[in-house]
Amino acid sequence: MSDLTLIARCLMVIGAIGFMLYVFFNRLIDIIQQKRADDMRKAYQARKAALNAKLANVCRRKPMQPAYATLINELVQEYHTKRANLRAATATPPELQQQLDDDYAYRLSIGLEDALEDAYSAGDIDSARQIDRVIRRFYTGQGVVYAA
Repeated sequence: MSDLTLIARCLMVIGAIGFMLYVFFNRLIDIIQQKRADDMRKAYQARKAALNAKLANVCRRKPMQPAYATLINELVQEYHTKRANLRAATATPPELQQQLDDDYAYRLSIGLEDALEDAYSAGDIDSARQIDRVIRRFYTGQGVVYAA
């Protein structure tokens, strides 16, 4: 019986050590993952700050390129025309008017986002910054404005 008791105690000790190692390595992995996530977050914030600083310095010098200004002005004019036509339609129920108004706004936002992507991919940071300002005004409810 004493051999079985000794074996049982050894297995319990080995099991306890195994569990402690499992907890230790699990916690170590969590710490490493947290540190990596923190490092990635800091790197992202540094890249974002550098890009914002670059945008702030570059944008003040040049106006938006005429092609982008024309595109944005046409998109905004189309949006205003559609909204005016919708408001003039007296037989349209208010729910449908709201749904169509939201649809027009969505289509305008898609067009503006496409223009922003085109400006960024063309490397035209000045125009991209100004398009972004138009988009922000639109999304924050400050009204849809024409490009400068």
